[in-house]
Amino acid sequence: MSELPLLWQNLIAWVGDHGVVPVLSALAWQDLGNPGEIAEAVVIAALQLGIIALIFRPLESLVPAEHWPDRRLTRIDIQYTLIMLLGLFPLFSYLVLTPLNHYLGGNDGAEASSFHIIHWLPALDAHPLLRFLLYYLAYDFVYYWLHRTQHAIP
Repeated sequence: MSELPLLWQNLIAWVGDHGVVPVLSALAWQDLGNPGEIAEAVVIAALQLGIIALIFRPLESLVPAEHWPDRRLTRIDIQYTLIMLLGLFPLFSYLVLTPLNHYLGGNDGAEASSFHIIHWLPALDAHPLLRFLLYYLAYDFVYYWLHRTQHAIP
């Protein structure tokens, strides 16, 4: 388990070096930000897509929130999800939420603010994978109900 943070760092470095840096260079956007942080957002989005495809999509087939006469009508949901996870949401997160995170106490080595889960459960500081899973479950729970609400409101 102690190898997991090293594996994560190596994955982020590889995606940054082989994906983010070449794209930023090709677009002349080298000053956009830290390639490592952008690579991390891309990897997290890819993980989210994997979890959606391998866990939530089969669950939705078993217990659907809505019954569709033609499943091809769900293509817009798929396109929206791809845009949100691989496009708009990571860009929004990086440009807006990263400075907000630092303002609220998310700086490395700084004391945890009351907005962070490690403020409430300090033992999670030693378990980054568990902390990630809890944050992801909270995010996905909120996003799921937001999405369901969007379908409920005409």
